Amino acid sequence: MATVVEPLNFQKIKDENFLEEKLCGKSFTAGWLLESLRTNDEEFKRLHGNRKVKNIEAVDISGGKGFISIVMRCTVHFENPKDEEDIYTTVVKVPGTESIDEVINKVEAKFDLEDKFIDNLVKFHKFECDFYMKLAPKLEIPIPKVHKTMPWIYQKADGCLHMEDLTTKGKSLTFFETMTIPQIRAVVRHLAHMHKQFLTMDESEWRGSFLENQKAFTEGNDQFVNFFEPFLKMTKGNRDQMAELIDKYTKMGLNSEFISYVNCQAYKDLELQPILVHGDLWGGNTMWKLNDHGDITNEVAAFIDWQICHEGSPMSDVARIMTLCCDGSVRREAELFIFDYYHDLLTKDLAKVGKKNPYTVDGLRKAYNICFFGQCLQLLVMPVFLEGALQKSPELEFVNNAKLDKGVLRAIHAWEDMDRKLQGEYKYLFEKYDDDGNFTNEITAFVDWQACHEGSPMDDFARVITVCVDGNIRREFESFFPQFYIDTLTSELSSEGFEVPYTVEKIQEAYDYMFMAGAIQPLFMTVFLERTLEKEPHLEMINKAKIDKAILRAIHALEDVDRLLSGKYKHIFEKYGK
Repeated sequence: MATVVEPLNFQKIKDENFLEEKLCGKSFTAGWLLESLRTNDEEFKRLHGNRKVKNIEAVDISGGKGFISIVMRCTVHFENPKDEEDIYTTVVKVPGTESIDEVINKVEAKFDLEDKFIDNLVKFHKFECDFYMKLAPKLEIPIPKVHKTMPWIYQKADGCLHMEDLTTKGKSLTFFETMTIPQIRAVVRHLAHMHKQFLTMDESEWRGSFLENQKAFTEGNDQFVNFFEPFLKMTKGNRDQMAELIDKYTKMGLNSEFISYVNCQAYKDLELQPILVHGDLWGGNTMWKLNDHGDITNEVAAFIDWQICHEGSPMSDVARIMTLCCDGSVRREAELFIFDYYHDLLTKDLAKVGKKNPYTVDGLRKAYNICFFGQCLQLLVMPVFLEGALQKSPELEFVNNAKLDKGVLRAIHAWEDMDRKLQGEYKYLFEKYDDDGNFTNEITAFVDWQACHEGSPMDDFARVITVCVDGNIRREFESFFPQFYIDTLTSELSSEGFEVPYTVEKIQEAYDYMFMAGAIQPLFMTVFLERTLEKEPHLEMINKAKIDKAILRAIHALEDVDRLLSGKYKHIFEKYGK
C-alpha cells in the first residue's frame, strides 16, 4: 500500500480543515495539492494565493483515454465565493494500471500484464517527469504546464504529475474519430518547429538521455496474437482478405528485431539526424482548441503524455498519428504532400537561424514508410481493445457498431498499403524480417434550390445526414437530434412569441419516414459519382479508399432501414414492400 503523501508545510495551510482527505482514494491528500498550488502554480498564486479554501473536490476524468494512468481533475472551492464560477481547477496525473485493468476485463482478447510491463511503467513515469522538468520549458510548442512531479515507487509510493487543467481549453479525439487534413497540417507545423529546436539546441541537453525508451514497443508484442481472431470477427465481408494479410505479416510484425529496427536503427541507416520523438502521438494525446460552441477546431491546444519520449526518427510521430488517427482516404491524401510540406516548414525555420535542412524529401518519405509499417500492427489491436471503452447502452448499440466498422476499415486500408509497399520498394525488409483548404463548421450558403417544395420538416435533414454523413456519426447524432431540433426551434419561435407545433415523438417519426425513403440514395451516388473521381495512377489508392468508405456508409444506412422495417415500421413494409 502506498504511503499517504501529505504537505510538507502545515503552517502555510493550517487554517483549512480538510487537509487529510485523499484525492480519489489515492495517496495524495488535499493538503498536499493545496501546498503545491500555493508554492508552484504561478496563476493560482496570482489569483488566489491568500484566499482560504473550503474544500477540494477530485474526480477521475480518465474516461477510457488514459490506459497507464488515471487523471484527476481537482476543483478548489473557496470560502465566501463571489459566484458559482469562483473556483480553480487543476489536474493530478497518477501512473498505474487501474484504467488498463478495467478495459482488459471488458474485451474479448485476453492478455496478462507482465512484471516487466510494470517496471517499464515506472521507468516511463520517470522519463515523463524528466521531460516536463528539464526540456518542456525550453520548447515552443503547446505543452501543459507541470507544477510538481513525484517519483513512483511501485507498491510503496504513488508517483504523480501536478499540472494545469486543460479540460476547459481543449478536447482530444477518440480512436473512432478521424483527423482531418487541416489538423494534420497543424500537427506537422508544430512538430517541424520542435524538430528545428532540437536540431539547433545544445545536444548535451537531450542526446543520449532518452535512448532507453526507443524500445518501448519492442516488448509484449507477442500478446498481440490474442487480438487477431477478435479483430477478424469484426471484419465482416473482409475477413478472408485480412486473414490472408495477417498470416502473411505476423512473423514480421511480431519480430522484436524488426520493431527495434524501426525505432532504433532505420533513421541511422537513412543517415537522418535524430530528434526527440513524442513516441505515443495519437488522438488521445493531442488536445484541440475549442470554439465558442465547445466544438473542436483545427488548432492544437496541447500535446500531452510524454512518458515514452525518445531519441529517434523525425517521421516517427508523423507516421504514428496519421496511421492510428486518420481514415484511409485522409491518410492516403496526406501522404501525397506531407513530406514536402514538412521539409519546406523545417527549411524556412532553420534558415532563420542560419542553418540548412539536414533532410531530403525522399529520405523523409522512406523514414515515414518504415515507421508506418511499425504502426500497422497496432491497428488490429485498437478496435478490439477500445471496444471495451465504449459506453454500452441499447440506444448506442448501432452507433458503436458503426464506430467499430470504421476502425476496422482504417486498419484494412493501412494493411493494404503495407502489403503494397512491402512487396515493392521495401520488399528487402519483408524478406529480412519474415523469417520466423480548410473547411470550418460554419455554413457559407445553401445553393441549388431548383427542387424546393412544400413538405416534411425532416425532409432536408434526413437527406443531408443520410447521404453526407458516415454511419457512426449519423447514428450518434440520431440518438439526440429530435430533442436538439425541438429545443432549437423552441428558442427561435419563442423569441417571436410563437409555440412549436411539433413534438419530439412526431419529429422522430417524420425523420424515420424520410430516412427510409432516402436510404437507397447512397448506393446510387457511390456508383454515379465514382466516374467523377480523377483517374490518375497516384490517386488510385485514395480513390479506392473513398469508394470503400462510401460503400460502408450505404451499408450502415440499409442496415438501419432493415431494422426499422422489421420492427417499429413493419406495417409499412407489409403494405408497400410486397
